[in-house]
Amino acid sequence: MAAAQAELQFVRLEAVRDEAEATSGQHWLGAWEGMYQRSGGRRTLVATPPVETMCERFERVRSQAAIAGRVFYTALQLAADPRTRDQASINLAKDIVHRDLPDKLPTVRPLPRSHKPVDEAWSNHRCVAPLAAAAVVTRDTLFAGGQERGNQFPADVTATEMIQLVRAEAALKQLGAETVPRRRSKSILPPDDLLPLRFGVNRPDKDAVTFRPLADDILAAVRNRQKRPKNSGLRGG
Repeated sequence: MAAAQAELQFVRLEAVRDEAEATSGQHWLGAWEGMYQRSGGRRTLVATPPVETMCERFERVRSQAAIAGRVFYTALQLAADPRTRDQASINLAKDIVHRDLPDKLPTVRPLPRSHKPVDEAWSNHRCVAPLAAAAVVTRDTLFAGGQERGNQFPADVTATEMIQLVRAEAALKQLGAETVPRRRSKSILPPDDLLPLRFGVNRPDKDAVTFRPLADDILAAVRNRQKRPKNSGLRGG
């Protein structure tokens, strides 16, 4: 990207009309060329996959991170609801995500309907689950305020919403570290499992994040599954 932008800036620089525009163009040419060199220069450029391939990989990883965030958010929903507090766990949250949520959430990319992709998403991307869950919280807040542009978040984000996102991420991260499922010794998401981010807030406000309770029909479906014999193949929570 830096190489392409440097080349484009060089073309623009040849067509400048005044000294001020030339100075600005030279500045940006130097900035893009500097980024290109710091990124590995021509050797890296030659080995770089096509942009289409990189975009495809990014979309796939982003989708998996979003699933991990949904699992994390659902586990915290269970922990926040007095009706399900004693049942809250990552396994139960995974079960709900692939069994109950696909028909409830009109996501751009449909949620998977089997446990394997959900297990893989959590295993590989739980390190960024609080940030992905924060996007869910922020989007829900936009919808609750009557703003249809929640569909575009976080692809389209204001400065205020970015601050809100970072605060929600910090609060969710702390809640994940403090929430220990019943009969378990480890929290839902230990800090050691997280990817250190270069931004954040010093004093997260856990009370600033609210969780909508899961729908009654989802909880009824969960109860019905839990009543089945243990040898029925149900993956417990």
